[in-house]
Amino acid sequence: MTVYADSLFLVNFLSEYALLFLTEKIISVKARKFRKGAAAVFGALLSVIIFCTDIPLPQSAITLAAAFLIVCAAYIGNKRAVLRAYPAFLLISCIYSGIITAVSGFLNINAVIRSGMIYMSINTMLFVIIFICTYPAILLGARIFNPHRRKICKISVSYGGKSVTINALYDSGNLLCDGAKGVIIAEWDAVKPLFDIEDMYEIDGAKILPFGSLGGCRTVLVFYADKIGTENTHFENVPIGIVRNRISQNGSYRALIGKQYF
Repeated sequence: MTVYADSLFLVNFLSEYALLFLTEKIISVKARKFRKGAAAVFGALLSVIIFCTDIPLPQSAITLAAAFLIVCAAYIGNKRAVLRAYPAFLLISCIYSGIITAVSGFLNINAVIRSGMIYMSINTMLFVIIFICTYPAILLGARIFNPHRRKICKISVSYGGKSVTINALYDSGNLLCDGAKGVIIAEWDAVKPLFDIEDMYEIDGAKILPFGSLGGCRTVLVFYADKIGTENTHFENVPIGIVRNRISQNGSYRALIGKQYF
């Protein structure tokens, strides 16, 4: 079986991008599209180099090192995200590779193994079908085994020398980011005591952040809190998105917080 470098690169680029996409869904820390794309390109180049070069290292060491470098490229500058994304990326890679190997074996698709890298001649339609089957399975597993599922915690928000304590619900679907930082969504009435104003649009330094949703393009007003505290840790310079409506119908929580702050 002849392996072409351009085909090997394309298959691995699509695979790495898909794996990074699934990883950010599980850890609830979104990587920028440009960084995901650059990391996927880097991973694809790395795969071609590994496949074409005899590296005098155990196959497991090569795989672990390559995965770590890809995750670092996607979340460069965010050590906390790298530490969370790395094991998730490895797990998804194992599941993804297992499904591809099983399907390819069932369909008798030829494969070449070299330096721990597996190359299979998979057509585009089969690749898409495998991804569609893998995506919901991984997300369902993440929701079932997520230790923070439906967890409500108290967070303290500090700004301008004042502080308020708010009940926040862990929301794995909150992937809204301003730069590399996840945005905590809070009710205006809950954070209003931090300010000596009546209208939230009078907050100095606040900005309008656009984001996409099922209803189309929307916006949220964001200010940066000096510090937030969650359980036994704290974070500085955290973006808080303010909404006028109630987040919880019964008032049991007044903010939504992503996994980035756990």
